[in-house]
Amino acid sequence: MGMTTCEHCEQGIASNVLNCPHCGGYQTALAEEMGLTTCGRCGQGIATDAERCPHCGGSQGEQVGCLGCLFMLVLGASAPFIAWLVFWALLKLLH
Repeated sequence: MGMTTCEHCEQGIASNVLNCPHCGGYQTALAEEMGLTTCGRCGQGIATDAERCPHCGGSQGEQVGCLGCLFMLVLGASAPFIAWLVFWALLKLLH
């Protein structure tokens, strides 16, 4: 078994491991040599010819949508303001 360096932390690792034991970084070059790619949904290594990820069931071309993340961020950030507006409107109605 040979040794190589991690693509992320540059520490010495075995040449046949996909995840660095030091930093957990995924070794992309080794994965490509082995015919693996990264699942766009869960980030685990899967075969390039696989139709679905065996870990999460996501299809090969599926990506986590940034638009959905943006929507949740905006909604989460505006929730306190919306709650304050509702509270203020209720106070105006009661007085």
